[in-house]
Amino acid sequence: MSRQFTIIFIIIFAFVVISVAPVSAFRLDNAHYIISGNGEEITSLNLNLNYDLDNLNGIDAFLKYYHGDIKFEGSWIINFYQRPDNNLNLELSLLAALNNLSPEPALGISGTNSYQGSNDFYWGVKYLLSDNRSKPVIYEGGIILPLNQSGKLTIGLSNSYWDLNDPNFNLGFIAEF
Repeated sequence: MSRQFTIIFIIIFAFVVISVAPVSAFRLDNAHYIISGNGEEITSLNLNLNYDLDNLNGIDAFLKYYHGDIKFEGSWIINFYQRPDNNLNLELSLLAALNNLSPEPALGISGTNSYQGSNDFYWGVKYLLSDNRSKPVIYEGGIILPLNQSGKLTIGLSNSYWDLNDPNFNLGFIAEF
């Protein structure tokens, strides 16, 4: 049953993405480079590419190098609340590893909020729909500090689908295009 649900989810996800905008409408909005660690060692290197389709829809492509394997996450992001200082997004995600290409669907909510003027606070929570683990929740949160007009520093805390139990400290850089 879970395999059928995953296949149906992938088909619906692909259909919606294709029907929302033509391929030429994909515009790379920003790239987020992240180094994650547990305080003693670097545990993963991450690259998150954010593509804007229009004012409401976007696509995130997340690549993670973790313990010698490449992990993938693709998310369709629906921005359902946007103000100058806040935004809220609904996320429909698929997660997979290169050595095991059976994707896991997830449903989440994320956002950014203004903090002390030019700084932003980011956060996100995803629930794994077909995972039988005792803690099927992925979380992230942190602060975004502007460096210049197209570059920002991020400092945060998160876990990941591939390591749900241990929080990781994140240091990143966002390049906006």
